[in-house]
Amino acid sequence: MRHAWWGVGTWQVGLILAIFSASSATAVVVEFDTPSDLSQFNIAGGPTPFWSGSSGISGGGAFTPTSSHDLTYAAESFALAEASDTIYVSSFFKTGQLEPIASGTFSPLGEVYLTKSPTGRPFGDDSAFAEIRRYVDSDSISAGPLQQGGGSYPGFSLDYPVGTLKSERWYKLGVEYGLTSGNQLSWDIQLEDFGADGDASVGVVMEGNRVTSDTIGLRFDSSLYAGLGANGYDNDHLTAVDRFEVSVPAGPAGSTSIGPTFDATYTPGDTKILSDGETSLLIGGTPGSSSFPEEQTLIEFPLGTLPTNARIESVRLRLDATSSSGSPRIAVTGYEGDGLASLSDGEAAGSLIALSVPESCCDEVVIPLDLQRVQAMVTSGASHLGLRMRSVDTPLYLGVRSDESSFGAGPLLEIDFSSPTLKGDYNGDGWANAADFTVWRDTLHSREDLRADGDGDGQVDEDDYEVWRENYSQAPTPGVVNEGFELSGLTGWTPTATANSDLYFDSPGRRSFDTDGDGSSSYAMAIRAGQDDYLDDEVAGGGVLQTIFLVGGDYEATADIASFNNSGFGNTAPGRFELWLAGHMVDVVDMNGVTISGGETIRDSLSGVVTSLAPGWYDLELRYLRPAVNTSSIYGYFDNIAVTPIAAEGVSAPEPSTFIMTGLVAAMNLPRTRRRR
Repeated sequence: MRHAWWGVGTWQVGLILAIFSASSATAVVVEFDTPSDLSQFNIAGGPTPFWSGSSGISGGGAFTPTSSHDLTYAAESFALAEASDTIYVSSFFKTGQLEPIASGTFSPLGEVYLTKSPTGRPFGDDSAFAEIRRYVDSDSISAGPLQQGGGSYPGFSLDYPVGTLKSERWYKLGVEYGLTSGNQLSWDIQLEDFGADGDASVGVVMEGNRVTSDTIGLRFDSSLYAGLGANGYDNDHLTAVDRFEVSVPAGPAGSTSIGPTFDATYTPGDTKILSDGETSLLIGGTPGSSSFPEEQTLIEFPLGTLPTNARIESVRLRLDATSSSGSPRIAVTGYEGDGLASLSDGEAAGSLIALSVPESCCDEVVIPLDLQRVQAMVTSGASHLGLRMRSVDTPLYLGVRSDESSFGAGPLLEIDFSSPTLKGDYNGDGWANAADFTVWRDTLHSREDLRADGDGDGQVDEDDYEVWRENYSQAPTPGVVNEGFELSGLTGWTPTATANSDLYFDSPGRRSFDTDGDGSSSYAMAIRAGQDDYLDDEVAGGGVLQTIFLVGGDYEATADIASFNNSGFGNTAPGRFELWLAGHMVDVVDMNGVTISGGETIRDSLSGVVTSLAPGWYDLELRYLRPAVNTSSIYGYFDNIAVTPIAAEGVSAPEPSTFIMTGLVAAMNLPRTRRRR
């Protein structure tokens, strides 16, 4: 059955997103130009690598591995502290004369990794690694979080045909490690071919995005170290290693701390009570008790202070704990608020956006929130973010100060965000169009209002008109990349994970499946997911997201979906499938509660219409959620994703003397269709 969430009917679209490649602040680059560069690393394996002044990229310095070496950069540490944090690690490796691989064996070449110790290394210590390997039937990248000593780990493999890797060529292996809102590890892996000299990229030969469980606790360690591994037993392995790099994001363009419009205590049960104006708030208690009843906390934060093109990078809820019984975990449900406290807020439809670690008195409590759900609310133009908090370990409770308290800090919503821009886009709507001419005309000759200072020379002049004119209508190609998942490694899509999610080791991934029921199989996005810790009346999982450019107008978003039970037993949680566009859930099919037999497939489709969108960047997201822990072999499939224009108009660039003012009105309504197969 289908359920609407986060509002139905007609919505106003008041925010256009613009997202481009984020700038990064390079923390470490080691070129191996001198032998002393090796002294920056703790080296395991021997004998010591051999340094050469001419075997590197473009004839520069490099080192030659003489056996199997792990080199951990010990001079600086890094951290994955909160959702949206990333660490990028890369290195260049040069292959020798590659020979055929014997059956039943594999040949490891080079790897990059994160570890928890300056002397750490894969297999010897907890590490998150990605390694280039050659098998008899494939060239691959194997990766995953690896516990000390090896053993089983939720790893994955990106497999390509034999011959993908060539002899005597430079390859750059790069991994961007990230921490998702669901406290899982995200992996964005690329292997680029840089030719025989290593001075220019020939193209990406292997790539993939994955999300895994953080089985080694990287998110709880503030001192992580990066490293590389190289195998040079003979010429069949590696002959040189060069340019090791670690980089971290440059940081958000802005941040804001928002106080609540209201915070109140809500008592659920047969007789519901709402108490506002108290100096403290209680989260917990005994359900059904008359002497110490369970209480929940309701808070709503205004979102109007964020810039119109804000791209959220992280969201945190900060509380001041004053009392506790034990160390309860706090579940946070997000809903669209209106700034007014009411009993209906206690049952407002929403989504789990955080499950905290066990919390106790008496210190600050910081809970990372699901940034994708908060971004969706900002994009959709919601006036308030509502949060409903409950203890999942009742009767254990946590007491926190309210905004009315005069003895400490009340609740705060902390948001880091960026405000990306495009050349000639003077009003920040993600597109160089006619509206930007108005900004240039109205600020011409100004040295104070520099919104239209396109060339950055400190004044608005005719040169800035030329910047706008050259970029007018130069919008990126609209549409969905890899809509049928035929490209390897979920190209174009970014994996996502919800709060309290448990994703199977290869999820989300890419599998061949007959998703639409036409009798033939093709590649589709496949995901096996569920709750990490079981919470009654909650769902968890993940999916994929892509930020697409739309030129404006009306659009229909569609997808084929299927749930497949790959076990021999029946199951009552086939999954909830959601399709999101521009901050709104345009359609949902909720199969949870329907029995799916062993080996059975249930197929359906998602479809919704978005009207009167202004030109700009919008998130397209596919989500798969289940109310159960992830112990059953139930898979969700998405395929044939499309965002199709229903109506769109184009215009030519006006000259300053002939400019005519135009406008757009943004509104949305959602007709819904359904078919069963």
